[in-house]
Amino acid sequence: FFNLSSNSTWMFTKDLFVRLHVQGIFGSTYLDQRETSNQYLISGLLSWEYKPGSFMYLGYNEGRVDEVNPFISRRLEFDNRTFIFKISYFFSI
Repeated sequence: FFNLSSNSTWMFTKDLFVRLHVQGIFGSTYLDQRETSNQYLISGLLSWEYKPGSFMYLGYNEGRVDEVNPFISRRLEFDNRTFIFKISYFFSI
């Protein structure tokens, strides 16, 4: 099998950026079976520093799968999806 991935980051200002990660794992096979599986992952992250040391994050992950064997054929079938929202606040004592 082989793994192909790409990362990109776009900075709009010094406080705001978007990061994108795309990955594909191709040709996974299983011993003594005529089955091939490909997996795909797309991840995105939006980050904003709204106050020095304090951040807001919005994240997204999605997984898809291709599976081919003598009994089942699944093409880009949905595997999982996750949304994440996080706020951190920096305060000094």
